[in-house]
Amino acid sequence: MNYFSDAAGNKVDSTFFLKFQTITGVEFTGISGKLTTTKNNAIVVLQDSKDAKKYFTAIPDKTSTYKFERIDAGIYSMWIYSDKDSSGTFDKGYPDPFRYSEEFYFVPDTIKLRPRWSITDYNIVFE
Repeated sequence: MNYFSDAAGNKVDSTFFLKFQTITGVEFTGISGKLTTTKNNAIVVLQDSKDAKKYFTAIPDKTSTYKFERIDAGIYSMWIYSDKDSSGTFDKGYPDPFRYSEEFYFVPDTIKLRPRWSITDYNIVFE
């Protein structure tokens, strides 16, 4: 290895090892359905019940269908909000100067997503 040198005259070679692990796609799950609402810019949020920082968002298409794919199995809560300011994030409002939060709706039950078993036709009404 000392027969070769780089442009700076260095003759030492380096070897880097990178270890990583992959997961198979069969362990994922998903959920989809239709959102019935008269609100504009509705966004569906799927939030992990144990870790509030772990959440996924979906914007319903023109047929009001939302879809979450390649989600880790677990227990989730679902909620929907009307993104009035089109920011892509939920606006919680403010007390001074007073500003209302964006309208939202929590689905009353938690959803258990099992591996390799997608839930379809999970329809929601947001009035």
